[in-house]
Amino acid sequence: MRAVIVDGHQRLVRLMVPPLSQSPGPLVIALHGWGEDADRFATLTRIEEQAASVGATVAIPRAHHGSWQIDPGGADAALIDVLRAEVPRWACVDVSRIDLLGFSQGAALAIADACARPNGLAAVATVAVEFQLGCRRPLSLLAFHGRLDHAVPFEDGAVGASLPGVAVTGTWANMATWAHLDRCDATPSRHHPTPSVVQATWVGCAPGVGLELYVERHAGHSWPGADPSRSIEATDTTIDATALALDFFAAHPSRP
Repeated sequence: MRAVIVDGHQRLVRLMVPPLSQSPGPLVIALHGWGEDADRFATLTRIEEQAASVGATVAIPRAHHGSWQIDPGGADAALIDVLRAEVPRWACVDVSRIDLLGFSQGAALAIADACARPNGLAAVATVAVEFQLGCRRPLSLLAFHGRLDHAVPFEDGAVGASLPGVAVTGTWANMATWAHLDRCDATPSRHHPTPSVVQATWVGCAPGVGLELYVERHAGHSWPGADPSRSIEATDTTIDATALALDFFAAHPSRP
């Protein structure tokens, strides 16, 4: 763990710098879900070992008491700002290739931060949350969502455990707002990379912008490809969200 100072307060971040880095590589800032921490998230996603193999540096900050403040002007957004500034001083990072990766509440923070601070961020990958939180410029987004998610429901108008009493906007409706923002064709192409997964890809987007969604038919509020014993809800192990996110980041190295 490393410590950084944010608004006069010490915050902890788990940092993985790839060995023998010869040229600047991407920085992935990974945001864990509610009630988790950096160490468990690293184990769940295997992000560090997979990122090391492609020369990416990974920073996994720790939330206060396991919960993020979803506020572009808040302390956790300021923490991301500090990491964007400080990590390139510790590692060989291409500052034009900074990506955000998040799960659940961490995904919401990733989107909110990317929307509020577009400069210097290349792409975002999220699991379980894909609400469009105030973006005004096109943004490359890779999203994953399980159809059986009880915390953040997949279906339009459903009420989940994470927001009691609040009917959510469904995943397909959320992705339609991204397609409009990203200037993509309204209807995505769909295919099945595995029998339990549907991959939707939008084309005709703004130059350099990618928009994709993986829908896991039999999975809940979980990280695709993770060890099922570490997940509260059913997990799809036929795809690996971490590997797919790193591939997506490599394919979308800059934001228009």
